Amino acid sequence: MLIRVSYVDLARTLHEKRAINELPPLSKLTPVRRRWSSGQQRHTPGFYYFSTLKKHVFYESYLESKILSHFDFEGETQRLVEQPFALHYSKKKHYPDFVMQSTSEKITVVNVKPAAFLDLPANIADFEIADEFARVQGWHHRIMTELNPQYIDNLQWLSGFRATPFELKGISEQVFNLLEESISLKHIIDEIGREIFVKPVIFHLLWHRRLKTDLEQRFSLEMPIWRGEG
Repeated sequence: MLIRVSYVDLARTLHEKRAINELPPLSKLTPVRRRWSSGQQRHTPGFYYFSTLKKHVFYESYLESKILSHFDFEGETQRLVEQPFALHYSKKKHYPDFVMQSTSEKITVVNVKPAAFLDLPANIADFEIADEFARVQGWHHRIMTELNPQYIDNLQWLSGFRATPFELKGISEQVFNLLEESISLKHIIDEIGREIFVKPVIFHLLWHRRLKTDLEQRFSLEMPIWRGEG
């Protein structure tokens, strides 16, 4: 099936229905559209601060904002464009939600849809076109839907501790000295003291993946903590 692509470049010039091999690099793309809220919309758009990229990313729904928080936490994204282009096929038009490039240079087209809507014929057709487009480009296509609600709640909590907390270096050294194996947050606090300073450091290190815990369980003093990356 013939696929054409429309995109907007850095000069905010719209290029319509071009051959897909004419699409410029991701670094030359800007959002091709932004759909603001109106009385007819059932979802709420806004901006998510993507800390890994140090920029605000536009989203069209709360579900998209939660998916962005997941990608931000993973820390593997080096470039991301929201609503990056329109794919034209059979007199139809599909706007993928994001295109992202990972630190390993892998490029992925991302579509975000609630699970209840995945099997709708129109969405299936859009997904198939995105699959074909990504295949021809040598990219990947990923469909994202709802994630574990507790996981998302935990990420939202941890994101509040992204900034460097008080006495990070000194407290983190004490924490890592304790972590020969998994121990509870309560144990760490009991050993180091100064709970008001220790907790922000723990949550900061969890957000930056230097510590790990079960992110699908509710946080508590009994939550297990163990070493993460780095």
